[in-house]
Amino acid sequence: MLIGRLRGCRLRIHLLVLPVVAAMAWLGQLPVFLLTLAMLLVHELCHVAVAGMFGFHVGEIELLPVGCVARIDGLFAMDPRAETAIALAGPLINLLLVMLLTTLDRYAIVTGPVVQRLISINLTLALFNLMPGLPLDGGRVVRATLAREMGLVRATVTASWMGFGCGAILAAWGAALLVRGTPAYLPAAAGALLMLLSLRERRTAVWLMLREASDKKDILRRSEVLPVRQIVADASLPLGRLVRRFVPHRYHMVLVVNEQCAPLGSLSESQVMDAVMNRGMMEEVGALLPRARAGM
Repeated sequence: MLIGRLRGCRLRIHLLVLPVVAAMAWLGQLPVFLLTLAMLLVHELCHVAVAGMFGFHVGEIELLPVGCVARIDGLFAMDPRAETAIALAGPLINLLLVMLLTTLDRYAIVTGPVVQRLISINLTLALFNLMPGLPLDGGRVVRATLAREMGLVRATVTASWMGFGCGAILAAWGAALLVRGTPAYLPAAAGALLMLLSLRERRTAVWLMLREASDKKDILRRSEVLPVRQIVADASLPLGRLVRRFVPHRYHMVLVVNEQCAPLGSLSESQVMDAVMNRGMMEEVGALLPRARAGM
């Protein structure tokens, strides 16, 4: 449900938020819930600001029952430095607010139960979002770090499984508290949602790979040069396993060898990605060599 726009960014509220608001009002927790949503919005707007510094535009921010999602236009995951900075911006603003509010409370400049609640909310948001699994901010930092060595696809899959594990632990903890009679509905719900969202992130891995290969042409046109990364691959290796080794901001040259490690020929990243699009992930690398030679 669209509620407005801010500097070209659409602000939406998921319809499930409305019954949650009603439930929180019935439980007497509506003020706390509204404060949490407000801090979530501040968190996401900080992502928006840093994304703009790197030249990315956030098209939409959507408030969910147990979180908030910013949808950034463009493949910012291709730039590990940008993804890390954008991801850390949200938790950082929450930690800065904790420090500010704690200082104000300590010196009795601004004090009271609302201040204490805001400190608790911001600390919880920072720690939750720093958990090392996609789609959380900590998971994006993990992906950006891993992508430098293992490639964007494998890094995305690894970080998404870490997110699934974090969600399972959180959901199990919330369920255990509920069994003991503690009304820990939020941890249980947040854990379950994190598990679902992490699986969705895993399904985007191949799309990210294809989009990355396409956008490298634009990067090359803008920067005029790209560092080369050389890979040696067995001729029987499926293309799908090869392209999972491609890393961001590198152009790959593949030396194809036989079982005796004798060189059979070489392929460029463009030739490999064209074959992926036209012949599929299961095609063997060696099958591209005659076509590659014909085009030389």
